[in-house]
Amino acid sequence: MRAFFAAISRYMSGWVAERTTMAVTAPVAGPARLAVDSQMDRLAAVLGSAQERTRAIASAHAMAREKLQAADYALDRLFDELHSVMPKATRAKLAPVAVIVPAPIDIRRRRLAA
Repeated sequence: MRAFFAAISRYMSGWVAERTTMAVTAPVAGPARLAVDSQMDRLAAVLGSAQERTRAIASAHAMAREKLQAADYALDRLFDELHSVMPKATRAKLAPVAVIVPAPIDIRRRRLAA
């Protein structure tokens, strides 16, 4: 067991010596920062597109809700018609569909003092 730890110690001391003698490079300069106006323009564009997508999603949900309600009504009518021929045909009552109301979004573009 002692030989094992001696081998590990030799390996680690070589590794540490190798790591400490490596040349240190200067950090690479990143791209120049955007001006505050450019940042605000980008932020406004991102928030505007998010608002448009939110409206599109709300519209899609409203259309889906209308279609589900129409299908539910048609199914109720079908069971009403079947009930006259088959009195034991009933439909299990399900919980009402939740109504999703989107929260109002107010995005105002504000300029930061330079």
